[in-house]
Amino acid sequence: MISFSVIAHFLAVASPGPDTLIIIRQSLKYGRRGGFLTALGIGCGILIHSYLAIFGISSLIFQFDFIKISS
Repeated sequence: MISFSVIAHFLAVASPGPDTLIIIRQSLKYGRRGGFLTALGIGCGILIHSYLAIFGISSLIFQFDFIKISS
């Protein structure tokens, strides 16, 4: 059972997502530069989203004492 779970998890993580498909499409349509710029844009978007999520969680922790105590 554990080995099935490991294999299923690996396949789920290793499968290409929508970002990968967009990068492949842009690379085929516009070449290496287009694919690189698309990947750079996706990376910047993920970075901004992660920063906002972390900042939002930290501001909640600073505002509410019960979150500080429970964690």
